Amino acid sequence: MTGRRRIPPPPTRFGPPSVQPKQAAAAPIRHTPPPMAAIRAPAVAIPPTKFAPAATQAKPAPRFSGLPPPPPRVVQMSSMGEAEVRRYSSRQRVLSTTAIDPIFRALTDEWDDLTSAGTQDSDLEIASKGGHSCAAKGVLDDGTELTGTFDSDSYHAEMSLVAQAAGRTFSSIQIEKEPCPRCAVILNKLGLAGVVTYKKTGQKDYPTWRFPGEDQEDVSWAGVLGVESSIDDAAKRDIMKRFRTTKWW
Repeated sequence: MTGRRRIPPPPTRFGPPSVQPKQAAAAPIRHTPPPMAAIRAPAVAIPPTKFAPAATQAKPAPRFSGLPPPPPRVVQMSSMGEAEVRRYSSRQRVLSTTAIDPIFRALTDEWDDLTSAGTQDSDLEIASKGGHSCAAKGVLDDGTELTGTFDSDSYHAEMSLVAQAAGRTFSSIQIEKEPCPRCAVILNKLGLAGVVTYKKTGQKDYPTWRFPGEDQEDVSWAGVLGVESSIDDAAKRDIMKRFRTTKWW
């Protein structure tokens, strides 16, 4: 048995068995993830607009940043008072309707305390004809006597007396009916409320009320109402018109 000859394996295309390379074991396949810096969202091109080219446009902010939105900014506007509106220069200042509103409101606050004038005396011997009529008598400081009547196309009876007086001072005024709020303001502003007596109570408001005098655009009555002289004449007439037509009390 020791003398038996060993038969070598047959050759292959790689050579004899003694010189064939051994096959190496296959290396395990490992997956290495790319670094985080290499992971980027695809770029989105922003189309150009009429305001700026695409290169200079600001990118839109993210929808959610992780922080709560800032609270809304509240701007507190100081209310425009009469003193603020009346900062006028020495020359007349043209005011818009918006600027006139606070001035008119401030004036009405003053007028509200002047809507009554005179005292009642039911024994006055003064009367007129007609349910809507009214009579008035006035005596000037120089003894001149004046009479006035209500006329829907002209004045209230007491305003008729004031128009006739033309700036002269009264010693007494007698009226058949209590002065309306507008007449009361004028009488108070002229310093005549203390010399007024009326027979019947019950104020009546008439839309036909007129300022004393033929010229209803006479801005001197704006000064009587308390409007500052530095305001332009157009604004004065606007305030006079509101006084005459607006029921503010």
